[in-house]
Order: sequence, then structure tokens, then C-alpha cells
Amino acid sequence: MALSTIGTNSLADSAVTSDKASGLGVTMVDQWRLTANKDFNDGEQIITSNLERIDTSPQGVLGSGMTESSGVFTFPSTGIYQIIYTMSYQSQTGAYTGAIIRGSTDGFSSSDVVLARAYDRIQGGGDTDGGTFNVTTLYDVTNTSNNKVKFGFQSNGTSADLEYSSSINITTMTFIRFGDT
Repeated sequence: MALSTIGTNSLADSAVTSDKASGLGVTMVDQWRLTANKDFNDGEQIITSNLERIDTSPQGVLGSGMTESSGVFTFPSTGIYQIIYTMSYQSQTGAYTGAIIRGSTDGFSSSDVVLARAYDRIQGGGDTDGGTFNVTTLYDVTNTSNNKVKFGFQSNGTSADLEYSSSINITTMTFIRFGDT
């Protein structure tokens, strides 16, 4: 039997249900934020606590969101995701500071890789200064048990602080699912 093409203008509006349209376009958007100060000194550190899903009106999420445990984020379904990490900080002059997204294909049981990283160096005359990073990557989640991400920060030994709030977005992690893998 030959297949025939039916123009979309021949379909009744009631014939196109959400089940039939699933998988088209953005299917999940979720955003988390840091809710308490994080001090850091020398080396890389991972954010492991004080994270919450945005909950201030009129902010919102779309679809089944991420889950988080001790700073490790688990994806709700397979697919291609964009991950955006916005890190705001204050640092001593002359220090370098970095924002890091780490990913794993084994649930962080034995290995992980840097998916994205950005650095900045503050120049000046001894005052505390700061800045904001936007680090982004695309992540192909093929296994929700093993593909996970976490977020970090780095400094070269000079004291620095991550900026935070439980009512507005300052340091955030955004996840957008574009479609199937």
C-alpha cells in the first residue's frame, strides 16, 4: 500500500494532540541557583550544597526538571541539552578565578571530564573586585543513570567568594533540552 501525503490544512485541530507533538522543540527548561555564600581559595572546588530550583514568582520551569544531590545533577530523560552556568564572584585583585562544568559518563564513580571552563584575572591596586562568567556547553545525554554534571570554581590561592541569593538569580545553572539524542 502506498503512503500518501496529507496537507496540514486538512487535519482537524483536535487531531493534533500533545502526545502526537511530543519531541518537537524545547521539551524541558530548568534553572537552579546558589543560595548561600561559598568561599574558596587555592585550586578547584565543586559546589556541593545550598542549591535550589528557582521558585520566585513569576519564574518557572518547563517539563520534568533536573534532580540534584550533593551538587551532582541528574537528567530526567535522554536527549541533547544546553547547559549554561552563570557564576558571579568577588575576588582579591591579582587573583585568577575560573568557572567549570564537569560531566561524567559513569555517574562520577571513577572519572569525569571538563565540559566547559572560563578564566579571568583581576588587575588593579589591591581592592576586592569581581565579575560574572557565562560558561555553556551542549551535552548528549544517552544514559540518565550515568550522564551527570556538576559545577565548580577555581582560584589561584587568593580568597574569593561566590555571590548568591535565594530570591533572585546571581549564580545559576540552566538546563535546556532541545530534543532526542
